[in-house]
Amino acid sequence: MAVGSSRANILFLMLREGAAFTGAGILMGLIAAFGSAHLASALLFQTSSADPVSICESVSALLIIAMSAAVLPARLAASINPVEALRSE
Repeated sequence: MAVGSSRANILFLMLREGAAFTGAGILMGLIAAFGSAHLASALLFQTSSADPVSICESVSALLIIAMSAAVLPARLAASINPVEALRSE
């Protein structure tokens, strides 16, 4: 904000970075899950290891949790007074 950015731009930047990290983590997790699906197939009861409903529910839950965890730091970063932030450094 000290160089001309608005609070909305700061909030969007922080949330976009959180979404990028979340997306990368979910992608790596899906690759690992499908790669090791045969190991967990004996533990599953009446569900295949590649059940699309279970996978979508898991991904949705992780997205909601990760984005809600990114909202608080983003709001704090957007509410900082730029003069005080420059003085502290």
